[in-house]
Amino acid sequence: MKALRSPLLCGLFVFVVSAHAQNIIVNGDFETPPYFPSHTVTGWTVMNNVVADSSEGATSGSHSALFDAGENSQGNMLFQSFATTPGVIYTLQFDAAVFGQPDSPLQLQVQVTGNMPLIDQTLSPPVNTSSDPSQTFTDFSQYHFRFTFMADSASTTLKFTDIGSANGVADVVLDTVSVMIPEASAIELTIFGAGVLFGFLVLTRKFQS
Repeated sequence: MKALRSPLLCGLFVFVVSAHAQNIIVNGDFETPPYFPSHTVTGWTVMNNVVADSSEGATSGSHSALFDAGENSQGNMLFQSFATTPGVIYTLQFDAAVFGQPDSPLQLQVQVTGNMPLIDQTLSPPVNTSSDPSQTFTDFSQYHFRFTFMADSASTTLKFTDIGSANGVADVVLDTVSVMIPEASAIELTIFGAGVLFGFLVLTRKFQS
């Protein structure tokens, strides 16, 4: 029993310490190259015109995703699939804004899909008319949109699509995308791990007495 005690304790300790929320989205802050003019966004699949760039503001690091940069179209998509556990609740969070003055409203559609649609929302991000990229989000207190969904499959897809073509001098900007198990669930895991650890210590002491 003494020979097994150390590795078992170490394993349980790691379990307890590591039970905290982690972002499972790859490159959610768009800080991984390549950047504009490349239309490749690391970790994401791009359809049409979406780029990672530093010219229109960011809420984490210096880069964000720009939809329809330098053109005038809509239906530009950015999506990513990630592993999920059926029945587990996840929280989606991201920042969005419009850089420049659109001729008509620009919107951002967010969809989460597993075996069936989990989220389908069309948002109207705040418009920033300043030409200063640093003001894109700060003028609007770093708007956050939060959604909670329960995964129904082992793989879930998150997709963003811009809506509105009057954007010759304006773009939808997306940054700081995260999908996480809510912190409360992590706390519950920590409590469970602590209980297992306590039970193991009590059991070990009985065998040694």
